[in-house]
Amino acid sequence: MQVLVTGASGFLGSAVTRELLASGHRVRALVLPGDPARGLEGLEVERISGDVLQPGTLAPGLAGCEAVVHTAGRVSLRACGREAMRRLNVEGSRQLARAAKIAGVRRFLHVSSIGVLGAYTEARAVDEAHPAPNALTQKHHYHLTKIAAEAAVIEEAGQALEVIMVLPGMLWGPGDWALSSTGYALRALQGGTLYYPRRGGAGILDVDDAARGVVAALLQGRPGQRYLLTGENITIETMCRLIAEAAGSHVKVKPISMAATALLGIVAEGLGRLGVDIDFSLDIRRQSGTYWWGKGEKAERELGFRYRVDAKTAISRSVAWLKQNQNKIFLSPWRLCHNVCPQPLITFPSPGLVGGDVGEG
Repeated sequence: MQVLVTGASGFLGSAVTRELLASGHRVRALVLPGDPARGLEGLEVERISGDVLQPGTLAPGLAGCEAVVHTAGRVSLRACGREAMRRLNVEGSRQLARAAKIAGVRRFLHVSSIGVLGAYTEARAVDEAHPAPNALTQKHHYHLTKIAAEAAVIEEAGQALEVIMVLPGMLWGPGDWALSSTGYALRALQGGTLYYPRRGGAGILDVDDAARGVVAALLQGRPGQRYLLTGENITIETMCRLIAEAAGSHVKVKPISMAATALLGIVAEGLGRLGVDIDFSLDIRRQSGTYWWGKGEKAERELGFRYRVDAKTAISRSVAWLKQNQNKIFLSPWRLCHNVCPQPLITFPSPGLVGGDVGEG
C-alpha cells in the first residue's frame, strides 16, 4: 500500500515511517521545505516537500496514495505560541483531509491525543467512551486544538474518507529531535533539578510501540473509531525518579507545591501575552497534579495492540539517545529557526504533552 505520512521527520512520524517500511508498504514522507529531516536518515522513502497549511503543495504527495497517516502538529504550552499551534493543528488537519478526499485517498489515520478525553485530580484511567470535556472546564489549549482537529477532519471527510483516530499516551524513546516530550530528560543531563507535583500521573508509551499501534489501526481499525494507545501508567514522581536514575546520581528530584506552580503560571501567562517567549504558562499549571491515564482494552481487542516496553525502559532509551545527540540538537539550524528555546532553569513535567509531533509538516 502507498501511504503518505505527514510529520514524517518528527518523533512519532519517523517511527511510523520505519514501521510501515518494515511491514512492506511504500511511504511518501511529507516534510517542510528546508527541513533536514534527521529522523528519516537511512530510510528509503520518497520525500515530498509540502506544508499542510499550503493546500497547493499536497497534491503531489497524495497522488496515487491509498492512505494517509497524519502525525504532523505543533505542541506549545507557551502563551505566545497558541495561535500558530491552533492554525497548524486544526486548519492544517482540515486542509489535509480536504486534499486527501479530492485525491481519492481511502483511509485517513489521524493522530490525536489521550488529552482529548480529559484529565483528573484522582488516580483513574479512562477509555475511548469517556466524553471530551468542554472548553470552559478543560482550558488546556493544546488539547482544545486536538479536539477541534478531530471535529474538523470528521466534518471534512464526510462519507468519502475512512477516518480512524489514535490517541497515544506520553511518548518516550529515541529520536525526539524537537524535544516534544523528552526535554525533561535533557535538562536532567544538564544537571538541572526535576520538580514534580505530589499528585498526578502519565501513561508512558515507547515511540516504537506507538508506531506499531498506529500501523495496526491504519490496517485493522474500524472507520469512525478512536483507539487509545496506552503504555505503563505511572505517577509523575515515579517518572522524574526514573529520569534521574537513567541520567545519573547528580540529578536532584524535588516536590513542588501547587501554590508555587499557580504563582509561576500567572506570572508566565502575563509575560507570554506581552510576547515574551517563556517556557511556562497557565496551561502547565492546569495540567499539574492531574492524571492522564488510559485503558488499552479496545486496541488490544480490535487491533491486537499491547505495549511491550515498560516505562523504565522507554525513559532509559530516551536518556541514552539524548546523551549521544544532545550537541546535535542544540546545533540544529532547524530548531534555531523555529525559535525552540533551551529548556528552562527549572524543569517541570507536563504530563499532557501527548500526541502528534512538534515537527510540523
